[in-house]
Amino acid sequence: MSEATTVLLIDADPHYRDYYAQQLRASSSHYEVVQAVTGRAGLDICARQLIDCVVLEIDLPDMSGFEVLAKLVPRTYRPEIAVIVLTRLSMNPC
Repeated sequence: MSEATTVLLIDADPHYRDYYAQQLRASSSHYEVVQAVTGRAGLDICARQLIDCVVLEIDLPDMSGFEVLAKLVPRTYRPEIAVIVLTRLSMNPC
């Protein structure tokens, strides 16, 4: 039996966090889902435990998701962790 894949969801919106967690768990029993409401909480979790993948919302209450991304993946050419960046922010066309 293979080990679980640990996915960290960082999103302030409980509706979306719960939805993503539910979808991951429904797709495979091999996903262990950990959740964080803020960027700082997500970074603290990453410092304490091994995370295989982070699903990151850009719009966070305490810092930009881009700041979190830069701290999680300081070497973009050889990242040590997979990160999926999502956002509900709309972009205004120029």
